[in-house]
Amino acid sequence: MLSTQLEMLRKNLIQTWSAEDMKVGEHRDEAIRRKLAESSIILALISPDYLADSEYCVKIQQDAHRAGKIIIPIILRNCLWDMDDILEPLNPLPHDGGTLKVASQWDKKEDAFASVVRHIRSLFVGEMTKTEQQSSMISDQSASVKTILFIGASPNNADPLALGREIRGIREQLRKNNQEKAFFFADEPAVRTSDIQHIFIQHKPTILHFSGHGDGEGGLVFEDALGNAKLVRTEALDSVFNTFKKSVECVILNACYSDIQAEVISKHIPYVIGMPNQIPDDTALSFSWGFYLGLGAGENYEMSFEMGKNQMKIDGFFDWEPILLVNKR
Repeated sequence: MLSTQLEMLRKNLIQTWSAEDMKVGEHRDEAIRRKLAESSIILALISPDYLADSEYCVKIQQDAHRAGKIIIPIILRNCLWDMDDILEPLNPLPHDGGTLKVASQWDKKEDAFASVVRHIRSLFVGEMTKTEQQSSMISDQSASVKTILFIGASPNNADPLALGREIRGIREQLRKNNQEKAFFFADEPAVRTSDIQHIFIQHKPTILHFSGHGDGEGGLVFEDALGNAKLVRTEALDSVFNTFKKSVECVILNACYSDIQAEVISKHIPYVIGMPNQIPDDTALSFSWGFYLGLGAGENYEMSFEMGKNQMKIDGFFDWEPILLVNKR
């Protein structure tokens, strides 16, 4: 019934996917993870059965939450959804007169789902999709608009990272000085090794921000097709940035022991920031927020770098010192 109500939005606003759309022989976990990475909004159909399958459903929620996706809980039947750490702070649907009313309590379920669809439509009306927005900026705005591309990887078999928090924090910093129109911000929070060259072609970033795990001399950690860790060696990154150096002005490697990759990438890119040691999540976030506060205020890369370091000290992180390599080619 919800799928039927969503049909009106499919005509010109959205594309939808559910497990029912899986192809014969397709691996469920792989398909869901891929679609999570591609999607902007996750509809969680909450019932006692959903909560009972807690291990699997919670993992999906956590992946979506870390990636900064919009999660909309739709309460189908009475259950203890508000005891879930991720769902509880969110705004569940459907609403009746601005108040939550569980779908099973409506006289007509189609009215409940129509209310849900109206809310989803409100998220899109007046806004363009990422692709449309980027195309509009390229065609209508001056060359001064800079594309910031956030790429991240938090593999299943590695320590989880707060990518969603970092993405939201960067967006907030860029908005603080009402300078967000000077930037187009795109995020790819679950990058597989097979995605790397494609996202350079697709986004043509001016500023590339990598958030993930580093392995020192070994390279940087991305994801394989199943969402597990896959190392991309330093010499491969050297080749990639040499190929796509034309559009890139600045690279931020917000990952442990990434100073080695920073040294190599700086041969091709004017400004490269790396981390010379192991850096905790909160420390990395602190640097990001200070750096993008400066960038959003119109400061140059060097001043923004200093503001990132200042923010780390303001937040009490004195034992970590990012490096900035400058090569004004």
